[in-house]
Amino acid sequence: MVHIAKVVPLAAPAAVFTNPDLEARVLRALAQVGEEEFYRLSDYLSPACFPCHGEAFAALADAVAEEKPVPPGAVPQVDVPAGFDLDAAVAELAELARKRLAAEALEAAWRDLPALPADQVFLRVQEALQRAEEAVQGLTAGRLVTLADAEVAAEMDARVREVADAVARTGRPVPWPPLGLRSLDRATGGVQPGAWVLAGREGTSKTHFALWLANRFLEVEDTAVVYVTAEEPPWRMRLKLICIEGRLNWYDYASRGTGDVASLSAGRAKWDAAKGRRFAVIEVTENTTMAHIRAKAKAFQKRLSARHVMVVIDYLQALAHVEAGATQEKWLQDALRHRIDRVSRQAVLMANKEGWTVICVAALNREGDTRESGQVNYDCDLYLQLEWPPDKDPRARENEQSVNMKKKDLRVRKNRYTGWTGVIRLEEWRDLSIFTEEGDALGLKPDFDLDNSPF
Repeated sequence: MVHIAKVVPLAAPAAVFTNPDLEARVLRALAQVGEEEFYRLSDYLSPACFPCHGEAFAALADAVAEEKPVPPGAVPQVDVPAGFDLDAAVAELAELARKRLAAEALEAAWRDLPALPADQVFLRVQEALQRAEEAVQGLTAGRLVTLADAEVAAEMDARVREVADAVARTGRPVPWPPLGLRSLDRATGGVQPGAWVLAGREGTSKTHFALWLANRFLEVEDTAVVYVTAEEPPWRMRLKLICIEGRLNWYDYASRGTGDVASLSAGRAKWDAAKGRRFAVIEVTENTTMAHIRAKAKAFQKRLSARHVMVVIDYLQALAHVEAGATQEKWLQDALRHRIDRVSRQAVLMANKEGWTVICVAALNREGDTRESGQVNYDCDLYLQLEWPPDKDPRARENEQSVNMKKKDLRVRKNRYTGWTGVIRLEEWRDLSIFTEEGDALGLKPDFDLDNSPF
């Protein structure tokens, strides 16, 4: 056993990564050069860059925004040396702010080092750095670029080549891993990186559909799934996935006790061999954060060397409830809405930064809106809503008469990939634990012909 007698404390981040004199000179120089220069440097300027002179920076920023003179004494009265390089000084303050955020995050992980196993220490450090990276995103207000800039042009060319190379490399009719629902794959080009929302009221089989999507995603070898669950226990998820793979009715095994054990064993062997090691589960606890999820998923991707990663958060509101708690008090409900907004924005950041597909399962209220929050509607790249057919639709009456097959509508409400929105008619085969598009054969495989798509 290794005993750690002493851990050398880290130096205080605020003391190491601050420069009060430089802050004062930058503020004095900004006050002298005027509005145009202030806005030119605004991409680098934020309150975090001025930990020692925050009030002075706020006063200067307010004066510039309101086109008023800087109040006397608001800015430190220091001498700005001749030849002072304001651009370099501002960049240095921004870099100090980034390092300070990283150091503060690492210091929190460092404190727990003596009491934790090494693997948990590495995870804590990863989480800490993820939080620091997210905080750094808020340091800038957003830079201005023209669409003729070389950087923008290079990124566009790279994305176009990536799609063409994916089609050539895989031979698939869509560049990204397909799901086997021809209309959905045509609408999205397959499971593209980005933030997705799968919404629906209670009882619309959101979790089962999310598991089905994840299982279809794993049909492609270079894929991995990290499923974040707040309510579904891992054993039930495993049972559902095995039944999806083996086309068995999971209710027969979970509730009725009438399922054939031999069929389940065969399905288990098939799923474990083909997909089991590429499907990981994170159970939500009171300490689960988006940074924790991202760090775990990155480690899982690295372990498998997976090209494509899907992260499913089931469900969105649960991560916010972990912190806010279920409450009827309005001020706490407002806080909950803010937390949901934050989770959705972090999901977008995770998807964009890592190149993953992040699917947020979300509950709808009686009005059909995402419960407690509408921000997720604006944040996501693809918004899918699972719902029952309207009462007047003949398919609703068919549902009343059928036990094993239920009609569902998958409404594409927002689509940044191709722009197509509309309704895809699904059939949920409960005796087989699968979903198909209405009219498709049950044996549909991912390499289907997209030319028969209805749009």
